[in-house]
This record gives sequence, structure tokens and C-alpha cells, in this order.
Amino acid sequence: MLSTTITVLLLTLCNTIIAVHCTNVNVDSFTNCKNNDNDTLPTNSTNNNVRWTHVPIPPLVDALLDEEWDTLDPSASEMISTFRTNKSFARFPHARNVFKNHLIGTFGLLGMWGQPYDVRRTGLFHTAYGGDLFGFAKWDASSMSHREELRNITGEDSEALTYLFGTVNRGALLNLAGLMANDTIDERLSSDSPDVIVEHRISGLISVSAADIAKIMVVTMADYLEQMVEVNGWRDHHQVEEPLKLYPGGGRPATAFYWISKICRAVRNALEVIPP
Repeated sequence: MLSTTITVLLLTLCNTIIAVHCTNVNVDSFTNCKNNDNDTLPTNSTNNNVRWTHVPIPPLVDALLDEEWDTLDPSASEMISTFRTNKSFARFPHARNVFKNHLIGTFGLLGMWGQPYDVRRTGLFHTAYGGDLFGFAKWDASSMSHREELRNITGEDSEALTYLFGTVNRGALLNLAGLMANDTIDERLSSDSPDVIVEHRISGLISVSAADIAKIMVVTMADYLEQMVEVNGWRDHHQVEEPLKLYPGGGRPATAFYWISKICRAVRNALEVIPP
């Protein structure tokens, strides 16, 4: 039994997010709450402290949940078809699934955040050239023909950003590596911040604009967030003992949230679109 103030967000099959705010409610009263054909949620008739608020799911969130990728980018299906012709994307294990699913998920998050198309597409192919933290690559960043091949798939702006993402020392941008290690950050960017000289694994040292740094960091945030799902319904229900009152999980924030929020604050003023 729990008597407290609780806010619960339930994602339902009726295309609404239902925000449930309960004050001094016995958690057992939730067991009889369900959705009916009129899209209302009846509560326990003896409990007058439960209020249901229906909030429509934003269209971009709907597109992500329904995997309507072309809603997020008109060329999405064509670009994703690359993963069928290059089967290594579906054979290479990565995070909690195979590599192509992670790439599509990263693209989906960036699309849901309303990022520009070059940023979304970079998310879809973010480690196409490998990276400072990822030792595998589909295309050779030092090969002009390989770069042209990817450019023909994603477009010029996206390929250029993907190239930067995979070839610069991201850990040095805004002291990302230090932030991950000990919670420090160099500075905050704005649209008129000066270019930054950073190590590049092919060209030695290069100059990177504040706008490109901000875009690289947003793709990095989506990359990490896509892999941070902790709760697995089947595994956690059958193999891990958790109090049932905590369903669907303990709600523990993943450890990367502390630095992701700081990076987001650091680059927000240099972004075309700030993630919600």
C-alpha cells in the first residue's frame, strides 16, 4: 500500500498519452483502471482523488512509434534500403540488437526531436566511417570513391557531417571525454562562437565550426540515448525480482543522463533546432 502524490505517464494503443495524477491514493486503485471505447478511463468509484488527462501524442512521436520513417524524412525508406543491400548492417551485433536497428533508432530520435535533415541522416549513418569510440566502418573515410558512394545515399550536407562525426576526436569537443569521466565541461557554444581546432585522424588538425560541433553533439546524445533502455519486459518480469508496484521498472535514470543534459545545455544556443 502506498499513500503519496504520484504522477504516471501511460502510453496507450488509442494514440494518446494519458497523464495520471493521483494524490493520497492507494496504488491498488490503479488495478481497475482501463481504457474504453469512448477513450475515457474510469476510476474506482470510491476514489475521488484520481484525475485523468488526455494529451494527444505529437505527430513526430507517432511516426517514431509506428516506424513511419518517411514521415521523418521523405527519403528514409530509400536510405534504409541500403541496409538490405549491405547485409553486414543486419549481421553485426551492437548494443541490445543488431547495428541497423541502432542506426534506425538513432535516426528516429533525431527525427522526433525535429532536427534538420542533415542531422537526422547523419544519425542514420553516424558511424559509417567508424569513429574515435567505434573501431568498425562500412566506408573508408580516406577514399573519395567511398565518400561519393555515401554522398549519393544521404546527400552532400549529411555526408560531410557524417565524415566529421567519424573522423574528428569527439572526446576533445567541449571536453566531452572529461565530462563523461569527471563531470567537467569546457564552455557553452553560441551561434557566433569561434571555430575550434580539433584533432582529425586523416588530416591532422582541422577547424570545426560551432554549428557543426553542436550538430555532432546532438547526434552523440541520440546515439547514446538509443542504447540506454534498461527495462526489458520479458527478462525483468521473469528473471529479476522487482516489487510489482514499480512496474514497468525502478525508474532509475541511466548514468549518462548527467553528462547528456550538460552537453545539451552547452550546445543549445548553436543549434538550429533545440531538442525538446
